Amino acid sequence: AWKVYFNWERVLKIKTLLESAKTHEKNQKLENALNNYREILKIDKHHQVATERIAAIVPLVSKEAYLSKIEFLKMNIKWYKDSRRRNNLGIFGEIKNKGARTIKDIKIKVTLQGEKKNIIFKEDIFPLAPESDKKQLFTPNSVIKFGYRVDNPPAHQKINISYQIIDIKFE
Repeated sequence: AWKVYFNWERVLKIKTLLESAKTHEKNQKLENALNNYREILKIDKHHQVATERIAAIVPLVSKEAYLSKIEFLKMNIKWYKDSRRRNNLGIFGEIKNKGARTIKDIKIKVTLQGEKKNIIFKEDIFPLAPESDKKQLFTPNSVIKFGYRVDNPPAHQKINISYQIIDIKFE
Protein backbone atom coordinates (compact mmCIF):
# COMPACT_ATOMS: atom_id res chain seq x y z
CA ALA A 1 0.00 0.00 0.00
CA TRP A 2 2.91 2.37 0.63
CA LYS A 3 3.95 2.18 -3.00
CA VAL A 4 0.65 3.70 -4.16
CA TYR A 5 1.21 6.86 -2.13
CA PHE A 6 4.98 7.11 -2.59
CA ASN A 7 4.79 9.57 -5.55
CA TRP A 8 1.70 11.47 -4.43
CA GLU A 9 3.52 14.84 -4.19
CA ARG A 10 4.90 14.44 -7.70
CA VAL A 11 1.50 13.40 -9.10
CA LEU A 12 -0.25 16.28 -7.31
CA LYS A 13 2.32 18.81 -8.59
CA ILE A 14 1.86 17.61 -12.19
CA LYS A 15 -1.94 17.71 -11.84
CA THR A 16 -1.80 21.28 -10.47
CA LEU A 17 0.56 22.45 -13.23
CA LEU A 18 -1.58 20.76 -15.89
CA GLU A 19 -4.76 22.46 -14.64
CA SER A 20 -2.97 25.81 -14.51
CA ALA A 21 -1.58 25.35 -18.04
CA LYS A 22 -5.03 24.53 -19.44
CA THR A 23 -6.50 27.62 -17.75
CA HIS A 24 -3.73 29.78 -19.21
CA GLU A 25 -4.38 28.35 -22.67
CA LYS A 26 -8.10 29.04 -22.34
CA ASN A 27 -7.30 32.65 -21.37
CA GLN A 28 -4.80 33.04 -24.23
CA LYS A 29 -1.84 33.38 -21.84
CA LEU A 30 0.28 31.06 -23.91
CA GLU A 31 3.65 31.98 -22.42
CA ASN A 32 2.35 31.07 -18.97
CA ALA A 33 0.93 27.81 -20.31
CA LEU A 34 4.29 26.99 -21.92
CA ASN A 35 6.05 27.62 -18.62
CA ASN A 36 3.66 25.25 -16.83
CA TYR A 37 4.13 22.51 -19.43
CA ARG A 38 7.91 22.91 -19.25
CA GLU A 39 7.75 22.57 -15.47
CA ILE A 40 5.81 19.32 -15.94
CA LEU A 41 8.58 18.01 -18.20
CA LYS A 42 11.14 18.79 -15.52
CA ILE A 43 9.21 16.47 -13.21
CA ASP A 44 8.33 13.86 -15.85
CA LYS A 45 10.36 14.19 -19.04
CA HIS A 46 8.06 11.73 -20.86
CA HIS A 47 4.75 13.40 -20.02
CA GLN A 48 2.78 13.03 -23.26
CA VAL A 49 0.23 15.83 -22.81
CA ALA A 50 2.91 18.39 -21.87
CA THR A 51 5.06 17.37 -24.85
CA GLU A 52 2.12 17.60 -27.26
CA ARG A 53 0.88 20.95 -25.93
CA ILE A 54 4.36 22.50 -26.12
CA ALA A 55 4.62 21.38 -29.75
CA ALA A 56 1.23 22.97 -30.46
CA ILE A 57 1.85 26.26 -28.59
CA VAL A 58 5.42 27.15 -29.58
CA PRO A 59 4.49 28.09 -33.16
CA LEU A 60 1.69 30.29 -31.85
CA VAL A 61 4.03 32.48 -29.83
CA SER A 62 6.55 32.94 -32.63
CA LYS A 63 7.22 36.40 -34.07
CA GLU A 64 5.00 35.92 -37.09
CA ALA A 65 2.06 34.75 -35.03
CA TYR A 66 2.58 37.58 -32.56
CA LEU A 67 2.33 40.28 -35.26
CA SER A 68 -1.46 39.93 -35.24
CA LYS A 69 -1.40 41.01 -31.59
CA ILE A 70 0.03 44.42 -32.47
CA GLU A 71 -2.76 46.78 -33.49
CA PHE A 72 -2.34 50.07 -35.31
CA LEU A 73 -4.72 52.45 -33.57
CA LYS A 74 -3.62 55.40 -35.72
CA MET A 75 -1.17 55.89 -38.53
CA ASN A 76 -1.22 59.07 -40.54
CA ILE A 77 0.82 61.84 -42.09
CA LYS A 78 0.52 65.48 -41.27
CA TRP A 79 2.05 68.76 -42.35
CA TYR A 80 3.24 70.95 -39.49
CA LYS A 81 5.44 74.00 -38.91
CA ASP A 82 8.57 73.68 -36.81
CA SER A 83 10.00 76.32 -34.45
CA ARG A 84 11.54 78.16 -37.45
CA ARG A 85 8.15 78.21 -39.20
CA ARG A 86 9.33 75.74 -41.87
CA ASN A 87 6.87 73.25 -43.34
CA ASN A 88 7.60 69.69 -42.30
CA LEU A 89 5.96 66.40 -43.04
CA GLY A 90 5.53 63.98 -40.16
CA ILE A 91 4.44 60.40 -39.77
CA PHE A 92 2.45 59.90 -36.58
CA GLY A 93 1.14 56.69 -35.13
CA GLU A 94 -0.18 54.78 -32.16
CA ILE A 95 0.21 51.05 -31.72
CA LYS A 96 -1.14 48.73 -29.05
CA ASN A 97 0.40 45.49 -27.79
CA LYS A 98 -2.63 43.20 -27.36
CA GLY A 99 -0.48 40.15 -26.65
CA ALA A 100 1.09 38.76 -23.50
CA ARG A 101 4.75 39.39 -24.31
CA THR A 102 6.98 42.42 -23.81
CA ILE A 103 8.60 43.74 -26.96
CA LYS A 104 11.96 45.49 -26.83
CA ASP A 105 12.20 46.47 -30.50
CA ILE A 106 9.81 46.83 -33.40
CA LYS A 107 10.50 47.76 -37.02
CA ILE A 108 7.83 49.23 -39.30
CA LYS A 109 8.31 49.66 -43.06
CA VAL A 110 6.65 52.93 -44.11
CA THR A 111 6.12 54.04 -47.70
CA LEU A 112 4.73 57.40 -48.79
CA GLN A 113 3.51 57.83 -52.36
CA GLY A 114 2.67 61.06 -54.12
CA GLU A 115 -0.31 61.82 -56.33
CA LYS A 116 1.37 60.18 -59.33
CA LYS A 117 2.23 57.03 -57.35
CA ASN A 118 5.85 58.17 -57.11
CA ILE A 119 7.64 57.05 -53.96
CA ILE A 120 8.43 60.03 -51.77
CA PHE A 121 9.66 58.15 -48.73
CA LYS A 122 10.42 54.51 -48.04
CA GLU A 123 12.11 53.72 -44.79
CA ASP A 124 12.10 51.52 -41.72
CA ILE A 125 11.09 53.33 -38.56
CA PHE A 126 11.57 52.20 -34.98
CA PRO A 127 8.83 53.53 -32.67
CA LEU A 128 10.50 52.16 -29.53
CA ALA A 129 13.70 54.12 -30.14
CA PRO A 130 13.09 57.63 -28.84
CA GLU A 131 15.70 60.31 -29.41
CA SER A 132 17.22 59.65 -25.99
CA ASP A 133 19.57 56.72 -25.44
CA LYS A 134 17.06 54.86 -23.30
CA LYS A 135 14.72 52.60 -25.26
CA GLN A 136 11.22 52.04 -23.96
CA LEU A 137 9.63 48.61 -23.66
CA PHE A 138 6.33 47.74 -25.31
CA THR A 139 4.59 45.87 -22.50
CA PRO A 140 1.34 43.89 -22.81
CA ASN A 141 -1.78 46.08 -23.20
CA SER A 142 0.27 49.26 -23.50
CA VAL A 143 -0.03 51.89 -26.23
CA ILE A 144 2.99 53.57 -27.81
CA LYS A 145 2.64 56.93 -29.56
CA PHE A 146 5.36 57.95 -31.98
CA GLY A 147 6.25 60.56 -34.55
CA TYR A 148 8.85 60.65 -37.30
CA ARG A 149 9.90 63.63 -39.42
CA VAL A 150 10.30 63.09 -43.15
CA ASP A 151 13.47 64.81 -44.36
CA ASN A 152 13.19 66.90 -47.54
CA PRO A 153 9.46 66.46 -48.09
CA PRO A 154 8.00 67.44 -51.47
CA ALA A 155 5.78 70.48 -51.89
CA HIS A 156 2.27 70.11 -50.49
CA GLN A 157 0.43 67.41 -52.37
CA LYS A 158 -1.85 64.51 -51.64
CA ILE A 159 0.20 61.71 -50.13
CA ASN A 160 -0.79 58.12 -49.44
CA ILE A 161 0.78 56.09 -46.67
CA SER A 162 1.29 52.35 -46.44
CA TYR A 163 2.92 50.57 -43.51
CA GLN A 164 3.67 47.10 -42.22
CA ILE A 165 5.45 45.67 -39.20
CA ILE A 166 8.39 43.71 -40.54
CA ASP A 167 10.23 42.66 -37.38
CA ILE A 168 9.87 42.47 -33.61
CA LYS A 169 12.24 41.43 -30.86
CA PHE A 170 11.01 40.13 -27.55
CA GLU A 171 12.53 41.02 -24.20
